[in-house]
Amino acid sequence: MKKKVSTKVWVIAIVLIFALCAAFTAYVYWRGQQTRDTDEIVGPIAVVYQNGVLVGAVDLGTVGENYTMTFTGEDGAENVVEFAHGQVRMQSSTCPDQVCVGMGWQDGSFPLPIACLPNSVVVQFVSVDETQSPDVDGAAK
Repeated sequence: MKKKVSTKVWVIAIVLIFALCAAFTAYVYWRGQQTRDTDEIVGPIAVVYQNGVLVGAVDLGTVGENYTMTFTGEDGAENVVEFAHGQVRMQSSTCPDQVCVGMGWQDGSFPLPIACLPNSVVVQFVSVDETQSPDVDGAAK
């Protein structure tokens, strides 16, 4: 003779299955939050132009340790741009007025780019919302 399984056993089994599914879903979601794709753009993005040509783009949200990039131009012109987590500055320049250096650290919240007009070097910010590619400017949308 077959023994009937009581309703209590079925309810407990269904509740346990539901709890296991919920725990698994929470684990997968949490794990996905912890392991971010390294190709993801965090932003803001600092793009550097020299003589109107794009010469560098850095996702400031992914910068670990500070580092610099040196841009040399005509007649010994030199600009050193320093990148840090979430911010950028013109560390030094051979221009006579030093306005670009005087702008200090910028994080993209100030609406103007860092510009060294005598040496034709511009550091501009592109937010992640604006574009996924720093090669595209507002006029190309």
